[in-house]
Amino acid sequence: MAMRKSRREIWVAIGTAVYLVACAPATEDTPAAEESLSARQEHYLRQVTEDPADVEAHFELGQVYYEQQRYARSPCRPFTRRGS
Repeated sequence: MAMRKSRREIWVAIGTAVYLVACAPATEDTPAAEESLSARQEHYLRQVTEDPADVEAHFELGQVYYEQQRYARSPCRPFTRRGS
């Protein structure tokens, strides 16, 4: 019985370690760790201006505005339905 309990504890420890490593924040590739909000805003505004179809740039710019609590700010017009 003591053997099963120790195996269970080992598996719980392994599972916990895997969970903690997987949920750790990524700091290497995160632009927020490297640049300030204003620098990120300028970067993504430039990307959106150069390529208006760049979905990732629009998303990241929205994230910057959200972090700045500038919810109503948008450099582009909102999407509208066509043909209605």
